[in-house]
Formats: sequence, structure tokens, C-alpha cells
Amino acid sequence: MKILTRTYPPTINPNYGGILQAWALQQVLAELGHTGYVDSTKSSAVSPALASVRIVLAHARDVLARLGLLPRRFQPNAVRWAANRDLFAFTESRFKLVRLYRGRGKVDRRLAASFDAFVVGSDQVWRPDFVDVASFLLDFVPTDDTRPRIAYAASFGSSSPTELFDEESRASLGPLARRFDALSTREESGVELCMTLWGATAQRLIDPTMLLSPAHYAELASGKEAQVEAGGVVTYVLDRSSEVQAVVAEIEQARDCVATELYRPLPRTYAEFAHDPGRFTRVTIEGWLNALARSGSVVTDSYHGTVFAILFNKPFLVVLNHRRGLARFETLLSLFGLEDRIAMFDGADALRASAPIDWQRVNEQISQERQHGWDFLKQSLTGHARHGSTDPVKQSS
Repeated sequence: MKILTRTYPPTINPNYGGILQAWALQQVLAELGHTGYVDSTKSSAVSPALASVRIVLAHARDVLARLGLLPRRFQPNAVRWAANRDLFAFTESRFKLVRLYRGRGKVDRRLAASFDAFVVGSDQVWRPDFVDVASFLLDFVPTDDTRPRIAYAASFGSSSPTELFDEESRASLGPLARRFDALSTREESGVELCMTLWGATAQRLIDPTMLLSPAHYAELASGKEAQVEAGGVVTYVLDRSSEVQAVVAEIEQARDCVATELYRPLPRTYAEFAHDPGRFTRVTIEGWLNALARSGSVVTDSYHGTVFAILFNKPFLVVLNHRRGLARFETLLSLFGLEDRIAMFDGADALRASAPIDWQRVNEQISQERQHGWDFLKQSLTGHARHGSTDPVKQSS
């Protein structure tokens, strides 16, 4: 089957976890015998012509920045472009990408008609302050269309997304959700929300990244230059604060080491970036995986930072990130009985970060959850006749 995956576009999201969850889902679909394509657009996408113009302007901005001729107000975007270039290189080389939206709200109907099935997820694709939720409930697929619609570990990003509770939202989104052949969410709270908001039955499944074994990621990162000394402390902190910095310092003192930072804050001016690009350029996907796999322990406020610490069996400390959504942390940690890894800022976090974990028990639980996820996808996609007849890549070019 030709399957279109709609997730938060990995081409515009310089986020290791966001990119890897989409990549992992494509790997699973391939191992199930299907060909997966990833939509690189949101419903707010501009037309291909305007997108091409923006690309040209971005390159021009990059050139002007390097020549020191770019006005200061445009420099932060130039810095982000340069610092994240290696992340997006992974996306361009590792994904089969298509452009479903050819303008604001305008779907390429011919392209959409070429697929045999649709998969939505994972990540926070039903978070109304991030995305147009209706488009991630496949509102572009006709009501009477019989092709399978599947949500794999989709996330609301919150246990109470207030924007979705009004009557108008329920009336418009509920019918779309109920047309899905199989619904699953990443958080326990999401299962209840599907029923409360949309009258739809769902089940909780693990994040796509956990559907693959550590060996998959080791192979992906093999041969890459080590980003961290083996056994060292690694931090992957998205939102810095004095509290977090104090915890990291506490752990460094206890371990008599200097932690390696995997998330590097960016300067506002291109001149500062150009003066020391190695200091600010974001590590590659492969290098990020390599560092986590080689580390001795991990400190993170990232959901996927936590996921990979667990996958790689690394002692870790997680700082709950309220701004980025707590529900997913709560489900993940409780699922594996790891709530004691949460930073408490009470002077004992260095002990929490190094406390032993019963990895045999955790790995057995991961194996069971992984099997549930694979079974869900197999059963959801089994028995559907082939529908598409044309090449979606050619259509989307």
C-alpha cells in the first residue's frame, strides 16, 4: 500500500524527537511491506510558486548574512537557518516527502487520491494552538471514502485543550474523528479526550520511536564522530532556567565532570554565529543519537530526550516542561514506573540522576508495548485492497 502520513512537518520542525518519530513510523510501515510518504505541509502552506520564491529569498538572506549586509531584524532567521541546516538535511535524504497542500487550505486532490491509506501521528498533531486540528483529522478525505484512516499515538499536547471544548469545535471535529478506522493516542488522557470531545473510542499506544529497538538507532548513528566522552553526562534542555542550571551544576560536581550540552542556544546576530559556528550549529540527528547512546546519564526537559534515555537504558533526570505539555511526560514515566526520575530541586537531584533502574523490568514493558503498537498497525492496515494507481511523488513535484 501507498500510505500518506500526516504529522507535524519534519521539514519545518528543527526538533530531534519530532523528526525521529516521523522517521521511525516510516521504518515500521516499510517493514510491514508498505511504502510510506510524509506530507511536508500544513494546511496553512503557501502555493508552490510562493514557496519557491521563499526558498530563493532564504538563500539570498543567507548570502547577505555571510557578507554582513543583512539588516539586524532578519538575522535571527538567518541564524536559525544556518544552525539547523544539518537537521533538515536528514529530513531531505531520509524521507519520501510530498506536498499535500498547494496553497492555504487547498489540497492537491489528485495526489490525495493516489494513496491507499492515511496515517495521522504522532507528536502533538491535535494540539489546537499548534495546528489546524481538522486537517489532522483528514477533513480533506471525502465522507464516503473507504480507504483506511488511522491515528497512531496522536497527541493533544494537554489533558485539557480548552480550545476543543466549545460546542462548535465538537460539532465539526467529532464526525471527522468517528470516521477513523482505528484511533490511538500517546497519552492516557488522550483516550478520555477522544470520547469526551468526539464520541470516539481510542486506545493508548507508545510513541513511534519506541516501536524500533535501540539497534535501529545504533545503526543509524554508526560511524559518526562521537559527540560525547563515553560515560559522560549529557544534557538536552530546551528551556533553560536558573533552577535547571543549578541541577546540572549539582550533578557535575557529584560526578566530577563537565556535562555535554546537546541543545545549543542560538545568538541573535549572524556575526556572532559566524565567529564560532561550531559552538552554535546544531548537532546532526545521527550525532544526537550517538551522544545519548554513549552517555553515562542524561538530564533533559524534553519528551523525546526522556524516551531515548529509556530506550538506551541510561540513568536520567527529567525536568517537567510545563510549557511544552505535561500529559505526555506523565503517561511515559508512569507507564514504566519511573516517576522517581523527576527533578524536585531539593538538593537530592544528583542522587536521583544516578540512582539504579531495573532495566530488565523496563525493557520487558517496552517489548510488550512495542508489540501492541506493531499489532495495531498490522491489524489496521490488513485486508484493505490496493487503491492507488499513480506515483504520488511525480504528482507532488
